[in-house]
Amino acid sequence: MSRCLSDEALMRVVAELATPAEGAHLAACPACGTRRSRLEGELDGIRQVLVTTPEPRRLAAPSRRRSIAAVAALSAVAVGALLWIEATVWKTLQPAPDAARAEQIASVLADVSAALFSVDGEPALALAESPVATALGQGGDTDPVCDGPAWLGDAECSDNLYGVEDPMDSIEMEAMERTMFDWNSSDQGG
Repeated sequence: MSRCLSDEALMRVVAELATPAEGAHLAACPACGTRRSRLEGELDGIRQVLVTTPEPRRLAAPSRRRSIAAVAALSAVAVGALLWIEATVWKTLQPAPDAARAEQIASVLADVSAALFSVDGEPALALAESPVATALGQGGDTDPVCDGPAWLGDAECSDNLYGVEDPMDSIEMEAMERTMFDWNSSDQGG
């Protein structure tokens, strides 16, 4: 008797592609017949699994647009959180505003506003309306030197600024102008 069929020859027999010599050997050899039956059983099991098992689904690749949108949204949230934290920390580190300083700033801003938006020419000072100026006695036309307490005595108050009289004489005017001219010339090196 001849040798048994190889695995390749046995596969050709199962696939019905065997030569007549291989087919004759299979009919005569009981060992090759048993191997053929076992091989056909294994192939039937594989065929049954392939028929009954559903096809695997393809995993959908994550959309690139979704990932870009997610990164943009997370970045915006991170920036917002940083700004919120920074503002909170900044407010806690700022010193409390001083009441006198705030009042002084308000007075200066009122003066600037009155000067910028004056319609009738020279604006009235807003300082006269502030509570600080009123408390110090600087509001209105009153003079603190002339309207002093009674125990100081009666001071002579003139209508002129600081009690200086206006020069009425032309000679006095020329002398004052000459003095100012000489003083300005000496400052300029001439």
